[in-house]
Amino acid sequence: MPHLDIITLGGVRASLESNKLADFRTHKVRALLIFLAVEALNAHRRETLASMFWPDRPEAQARKNLRQSLYCLRNTIEDQSQSSIHLLSNHNEIQFDPDSDYNLDVKRFSAHIAAYQEHHPGMRSLCFRCLEKLKAAVALYGGDFLAGFTLPGCRQFEWWLLTKQEQYHHQALDALSRLGSYYESIGDHYLVSYYALKEIELEPWRETAHRRRMRALNLSGERVEALRQYESCRAILWHEMQIEPSRQTKDLFEMIRSGSTPFVEIARLGKFQEHFEREFKMALL
Repeated sequence: MPHLDIITLGGVRASLESNKLADFRTHKVRALLIFLAVEALNAHRRETLASMFWPDRPEAQARKNLRQSLYCLRNTIEDQSQSSIHLLSNHNEIQFDPDSDYNLDVKRFSAHIAAYQEHHPGMRSLCFRCLEKLKAAVALYGGDFLAGFTLPGCRQFEWWLLTKQEQYHHQALDALSRLGSYYESIGDHYLVSYYALKEIELEPWRETAHRRRMRALNLSGERVEALRQYESCRAILWHEMQIEPSRQTKDLFEMIRSGSTPFVEIARLGKFQEHFEREFKMALL
């Protein structure tokens, strides 16, 4: 069975045995593959898929369009023989085979997030393995789900797309925030700044991330950059929402500008050393 690779975070790309798949004939054929792959745990009624992708057509015509699109999709992903089937179908239902040879980035992303959430309910402090799960999840998050992809006129698909986009977007933001908070707690300013910047890229008006980066830069001795981060935050908030930074953000700016930011590094040195030793021991396992 040829290996199918599907990328959905930050855009849409698919390849078969490392060869890029470009000829999907229509956007709906591509969307059908994505929808079935993301929802691979469920079988989907043909009439449901027909009404999702051709809501303005009579039922008979919509089902015919679905058959034709499924045929095109099978040709594109070379899914014609019993030895290389990704798509399971009968007269009533169609399903992407979850046990077939494929990679779906958002499936791996969700698995990392689920493992972290199961092991750390209630926002408990992170263990090493869950820390690695969060880092793996954000590394996969190349941008919003199906960024730039739309199917005008297909309201049901568009609603599903928006729901998934918001779900994955918020999960990525939460993961980045948890990583930033963790590394701030142990005094690793480089990683605090790195993850805060990733957070800001996803949601530029997120003041908590701007403040975290300001603190990290200042405590790293980059006071000028910390002040510039405030100005960047202020410009973004005004451009996007015509509002000023919050009092908390302004107070932090004034503390950094005056040089009166409390020095808290001594309390964190022990935690950083403990963290370094733990990661080193885990790397040897």
